[in-house]
Amino acid sequence: MKWPYENIGVLTTRAFRNLLNKIFGDIGSDMQEQKTRVDNLINGVEQPSEVVDMRTGRDGQTYPVARDMVLGEIGKTEAAQAKINQNNAAQLAEKANLGSGATVIIATATSSDREKKTANFVCTGVNDEVVFAQAINSLPRFQYKCVGGIFMGPTGKVLICTGKLNFGTRYSVPDGAHLIIDGIGRCYQDLAFGGNGGTIIAGTDPNGVFIAPYKTGYGDNQTVIIRNLDFRQDAVQTHNADAVNLQGLMCGGLDNVGVINDKNISGVQCQDGNGLNFNNGALGNICWVNHIEVGAFGATGGRYNAILASNHLVVDDVQLNGGSAVSNGLLVGMPGDKFTIGNIHFFGFGTPDNTTENIQLIRVGATSTSKLRATLLIRNIAYESIYGRGSTNAFIHFDDDKAEMIIDRVNANSSNDVDLLYNAHSQVYVGRYTGTKIGQARGGFSLSTPTIPDLNVQVKNNYPYSVIVYLVTTGVGTEFTGELRIADESGNSRNLGSLRSVLLPPGFSIFFTQSVPAAWYWCGV
Repeated sequence: MKWPYENIGVLTTRAFRNLLNKIFGDIGSDMQEQKTRVDNLINGVEQPSEVVDMRTGRDGQTYPVARDMVLGEIGKTEAAQAKINQNNAAQLAEKANLGSGATVIIATATSSDREKKTANFVCTGVNDEVVFAQAINSLPRFQYKCVGGIFMGPTGKVLICTGKLNFGTRYSVPDGAHLIIDGIGRCYQDLAFGGNGGTIIAGTDPNGVFIAPYKTGYGDNQTVIIRNLDFRQDAVQTHNADAVNLQGLMCGGLDNVGVINDKNISGVQCQDGNGLNFNNGALGNICWVNHIEVGAFGATGGRYNAILASNHLVVDDVQLNGGSAVSNGLLVGMPGDKFTIGNIHFFGFGTPDNTTENIQLIRVGATSTSKLRATLLIRNIAYESIYGRGSTNAFIHFDDDKAEMIIDRVNANSSNDVDLLYNAHSQVYVGRYTGTKIGQARGGFSLSTPTIPDLNVQVKNNYPYSVIVYLVTTGVGTEFTGELRIADESGNSRNLGSLRSVLLPPGFSIFFTQSVPAAWYWCGV
């Protein structure tokens, strides 16, 4: 024991401080000595089991007294909690980045600083397809089996920030990939042209911007879903190329996507190749195309703004822009058993001087077998600013007579006097028509069309309902220029002039003077 402690007399400041510190030290030493004596006394006497248990920690460590055990266990708990907090902080930071596991974030060269900080990959604006490929290849890989073999395909989600990715070479999706590619939103122009700050994947490769290759006769076990961005062909495209080619999908689709040729950058009014090629021939595939815009592609023969085909394909809200130059709109490669189109809009096909020939707004390809009579269902077709004529191939063209088309409604707002159903009346059925030009197509169901009569010979409508009679040209210079007359049941007739179509009530007759038309079709209404 250090007790009794020294008295503090009159001392200098330094001596006083030194003595005070010594007294504090002696007090502490005495307290520890007393504590040790008590602990020894306790330990020297057999204690009840519950007292002994109070001095044993959770990990089996025995403390001198219960108080030490409590303090010791609290210390261990605090240390463990600190480690947990540290791990949680790391996990939260990783989650805030979102780029972990099956999700990666790609920032463009023009993305904001905040976007770049949270991104896993940051592009430079030059040959961005290299970084894009690195991002996809960093995703987890899983084994997928298909007819073409067993693929270890990257699987996950790719988020692309605001701005434009510049591809110097067309990007090809890896074999067996299962991807969701998501942008911030559509943007027709980039920021340099007053755009809205969406996401653009632009390419300068003449062979196109993006492709999911079709490798086997039955398609691949490959899924690609692309949403909320624009693809843009920023260079002159070759004739046989597709700006975006998604032929190799077993499942997947597009939602809120644009495939655009911008003449301000590419330098051409309309690209020579295809825009979107979604011609999926895989058996059993399930695909969709919703809320898309394509323009302007398909400037020459055999190339189209968009090609759509699939066994099971649902299409809705498609905008096709011809750029006031292109002559080919949509090719339905092969209408499968579940092929439907909700709404489709055609704009700006043909040059404004009305000299464009052989415009094909819709072409329906050959059906797969001679026994199959495929039916393409379209809920609504709208068209405007169509310049030129369908001529021999018609605006709606069928490769064979086994297919047919049912259109619920046609909305016409074309400044040119366009007959949408020209040369296709026998295979197209329209439920309702809205338009301003009397020569434009009316709706109806196909009827057996009588032979065109000689001059002044009447042909009577013996059906119990009205029919629409279309006077159809067979080429440039064959428009009907004679006199069309209609007679009622009493034989009273009147001159209708050179109309291109007429509504013929039951029991009424029709005949021609001066000249007869080159061809006609009868449709019931």
